[in-house]
Amino acid sequence: MIQIIRLLFVLLLSVSIIYGAPSIATLKAKFLNETNAYRALHQVGPVIVNATIEKTAQDYATELATTKQFKHSSGTGYGENLAYASISIADTAVKMWYDEVKDYDFKKATYSPSSGHFTQLVWKNSKQVGFGVAFADGAAIIVCNYSPPGNFMGQFKENVFPKKA
Repeated sequence: MIQIIRLLFVLLLSVSIIYGAPSIATLKAKFLNETNAYRALHQVGPVIVNATIEKTAQDYATELATTKQFKHSSGTGYGENLAYASISIADTAVKMWYDEVKDYDFKKATYSPSSGHFTQLVWKNSKQVGFGVAFADGAAIIVCNYSPPGNFMGQFKENVFPKKA
């Protein structure tokens, strides 16, 4: 009897986790909308989704989930933001990247590790994106690739602008 109760508990927990997770398509649409809203706040145009970039991002998110590693990719030629969060807050990834605005010094206009996600997010010259989302062990792995990539030394002043008044 105890084994049956344990089995039912595990099944109910699994169902609640599966049905509690937002769909990947829903997350990607939210990420694009938020990205463009934040870019507009900083006086830069919207980005559009590129299918090739999206496939690269999705493949990498899946790889990270499968290998249970969390590290930046190499050699894609894209700018990249990563997030790792519990499924319940996966939809806040873009906000987490944007919140680094508090660490960016617009007067110095240079790269800082504490604001690199923010600067890539609003980088004027980045025009296309692709989002990847994968789930593993109750967590979401989010990858956003940008083209052309941002965060180039000497180019911050012409690519990262203060918030519109």
